[in-house]
Amino acid sequence: MDRKIQKVLNKYGKKIVTTLKREVRIDKTVASGDTVDSIKYKRNGNSLVISYDATLGVLNDGLRPNGSFPSSETILQWMIDKNIRPRDSRKGSNRFTKGGSDSRNMKASAFLIARAINKKGTIKRFGYRGTGILEYINKKSDISKEFTKELQGIVEEEFDILFKQAKPLPTR
Repeated sequence: MDRKIQKVLNKYGKKIVTTLKREVRIDKTVASGDTVDSIKYKRNGNSLVISYDATLGVLNDGLRPNGSFPSSETILQWMIDKNIRPRDSRKGSNRFTKGGSDSRNMKASAFLIARAINKKGTIKRFGYRGTGILEYINKKSDISKEFTKELQGIVEEEFDILFKQAKPLPTR
């Protein structure tokens, strides 16, 4: 029975990781790829542990308005990863500002983005709420239902085998 359970755990661990990585890419919330790369699974005895970067939790839940103020350094790194640069503010100019990631314009833009997130929340296209990415693996998801059904099947098989091997007690 243990071998069968280990096989099912591996199967669904791979399936869950693949699903989460795919959905993050579909949602177009990938900047550097570090969050996607952080999604992993491991077996711990007869249990399955899915681990991921804390950023996935932020993507899932979003940051609520008037909640914690996001770090400007984190926003600056996101801007660099997504190749986002501020525009030149001079009238009639349609160019990007000069300077690298340590420029004053980049830092000021990162601060303004952080302030906007604090006021409104994250990710406008998701209603400033978050992507809900972890719903793909919750108890009501198809993957979770398949996983539970397969494990129940293994347990039922083992009970059938035990009952067939059971011998009646001798009568006195």
